[in-house]
Amino acid sequence: MMISKRLQTIVDLIDKDLNLVDIGTDHGIVPVEVLNNNYNKKIIATDINPKPLSRAESFIKQNNFEGKVDLRVGSGLKPININEADQILVAGMGGELIADILKSDLDKAKYAKQMILQPMTKVEELRKFLIDNGFNISKDIVIEDNQSKQIRYFHILVVNNDKGIDYGPFELIFGPTDQINISQDYKHYIKRKIDQYEKRIASMNNSDNFNTIRRRLEYERRLKFLIEVYESTKNC
Repeated sequence: MMISKRLQTIVDLIDKDLNLVDIGTDHGIVPVEVLNNNYNKKIIATDINPKPLSRAESFIKQNNFEGKVDLRVGSGLKPININEADQILVAGMGGELIADILKSDLDKAKYAKQMILQPMTKVEELRKFLIDNGFNISKDIVIEDNQSKQIRYFHILVVNNDKGIDYGPFELIFGPTDQINISQDYKHYIKRKIDQYEKRIASMNNSDNFNTIRRRLEYERRLKFLIEVYESTKNC
């Protein structure tokens, strides 16, 4: 089965030596893919609604993995016990919602040896929540995915006990910019953000509204930072 680059990257990051809890599993694609890769640890897949779990159950059966995934209905980390939370995956939700899920069961999140988090929005708020609560973000990846015939960029955060990334104020918004983490996908992402900020600033230039001017000045600071990062990556 062909899956998106986003999901394939998530699958590749899963530690095969740890049990997996897939929060908000939806169709159950990730559990099936890791089982296809000879994963033999316990898998728990949860969703807040029964219907997605029913779809996941059907998909798991179609792929001959019936009984290999423990399906549970419930909100966030509520359906699992703390000693089951070796490795937590939360993907395809807003960053604020992911932060709320972790905050609601902070003891389970802290127990996990690894978390893989893929926010669709508000990644900067998720980064700040993790740092403020003492988590180490060891990997912060940007993926360029055009499976839907439209180029989109996704952030994937890996949280574990490895050395954490040091974030400056702009890096909380755009991700780490040290040369170790620079990829072609990240370069394309930075270029996209430069184009977006240039358009936003141009649309504000004729306004004398105080709040608009304040936002424009902040956007100009962000643009300056992005251009410096982009220029520094040209020889990478």
